[in-house]
Amino acid sequence: MRHAKRLLGFALLPALSMLASLVLLPLISQRFGSSGWVALGLGQSIGALVSVIVGMAWPIIGGDAVARADGLPARRSLYRSSTYSRLVLLAVMLLMACPLTAIAADGYRLTTTLFMVGISLNGLTAAWYFAGVGEPRHLVVNEGVTRLAGYALALGGMLIGAPLIWYAAATVLSGGTAVALNWFTIMGMSAFRSPGGWTTAVQVIREQFRGTVSRLLQAAFTFGGPSIFAVVAPMQLPIFTAIDQVQKAGNNTLNFLPQAFIQWVGLAENHQRRSRMTRCVYLMAIACASLIPVWLLVGPVAFRFLFAGQVRLPLWGHLLLILAIAAILFNASIELLLLIPLGFSRVVYLGNSVASLLGIALVGLGALLYGPFGAVAAWISVHVLLLVYYLNQLARRHTVRREA
Repeated sequence: MRHAKRLLGFALLPALSMLASLVLLPLISQRFGSSGWVALGLGQSIGALVSVIVGMAWPIIGGDAVARADGLPARRSLYRSSTYSRLVLLAVMLLMACPLTAIAADGYRLTTTLFMVGISLNGLTAAWYFAGVGEPRHLVVNEGVTRLAGYALALGGMLIGAPLIWYAAATVLSGGTAVALNWFTIMGMSAFRSPGGWTTAVQVIREQFRGTVSRLLQAAFTFGGPSIFAVVAPMQLPIFTAIDQVQKAGNNTLNFLPQAFIQWVGLAENHQRRSRMTRCVYLMAIACASLIPVWLLVGPVAFRFLFAGQVRLPLWGHLLLILAIAAILFNASIELLLLIPLGFSRVVYLGNSVASLLGIALVGLGALLYGPFGAVAAWISVHVLLLVYYLNQLARRHTVRREA
């Protein structure tokens, strides 16, 4: 029952985002056509890249660190240092990303830039903190309900004829509100400024440099597809952007699965940890396998609805897409519930860095040779290779322990 409550709690946030996609994306497709969802997709892609840099390594190591922290003061100290360091990076990154986004956008330049800014605020999320304390209700209220209010504001405006920029502005407003609510929930009435806080921020940025670079390369691979297609296969960009939107929505929706078990694994005693990690991996494997028949049944209908019948994929294309979503989810589960609790953070950083560099090259090659489905095949191939690397590292650790 305890696990079910956590799963339900962490599932509510992505469910609210998915609900918005089911309503807003078809409306954008109908009113603004492919240029509308390309503006949304490009802004989200660049904004996601910025948010990853801003978030540094906190989404990877933060939840486990919070779960192991000794009391509320220690947890608050972690969150304060994370907020300071992330705000510094956000300011620096937006100075560079805003003009670059405006240049990259073919149309709706200001709108695309605002989408980028709104998504970049996701780098200040407290999802990893609430995963570490096992309290999803605050995440649902502060980020889920706030986003839902922003989506409702965007929907209401566009239904009465507001331009696409209305949705972009609502994204920025809801993102900023969520950041403020998270601060007050975690820190209470504590003063925002703290002696030596900004010096600590710079120190944290330096300490997490390796993890930040790893996540940056991973984000360039994961979210850089539309930019790659804009350069090497611009005629295929609308179709790929549609596929990319669904992949992102799917993985964002399913990320609650490993997050719900971070505290349970992190709080385990040494003799319990291995058993809990093994049970989590089995559960994630079953969940990923179950996605395939479900999507093959509902995927074609979902695409027709989301993109107003303008994008249709063959059945084998839907199979490739759901295999990519399942592979990404399973690797994330291995990282958060197995490798990080075992102290393998450097293995995660190195694996993701190399896999991402390879993935960027393969996505570009796949786009040139086979179009959108070549890029999707590249996603699958890279994550399978990454999983093999992780399993090899775990096997080597087991062999060393047995010999010792």
